[in-house]
Amino acid sequence: MSGVESGGPGREEVVPNQMSRQPETQSGKKPDIREFHERAKTSGAYERGLKAGSPRLTEDRQRLMEAYFTTPASYNDLRPLAGGVTKERVRQYISDGLSQLWSFLPPELQKEYGLFLTDFEFPHKKYPHNKMKKPLR
Repeated sequence: MSGVESGGPGREEVVPNQMSRQPETQSGKKPDIREFHERAKTSGAYERGLKAGSPRLTEDRQRLMEAYFTTPASYNDLRPLAGGVTKERVRQYISDGLSQLWSFLPPELQKEYGLFLTDFEFPHKKYPHNKMKKPLR
């Protein structure tokens, strides 16, 4: 069940809670991060984040997220793309970007997907995905 918070005068914002999330597809598998990424792009969520001036969804951060979501590259592999920061900082950039992206997704995509990066499958990665527990919202 979702909670409702005021989104300003005359607006309500649906806020998902932990009890309502259903990250697995009907087949019982977690959704593929690559498919989520493509659907987010197609929905215009990345563009809306860029237009809104989100510091977590800059063009550089979007390229970093796309590289992580669509290639076998590890956090360490992506350090040069992120400006030479530590692999932990790369992980933080990606997690923060995904969290911010969430707010620009259409409601139907928010409802369909889970709230944690660990709710997704990363079948293209050569190593098991880090078991991060940071909520997207």
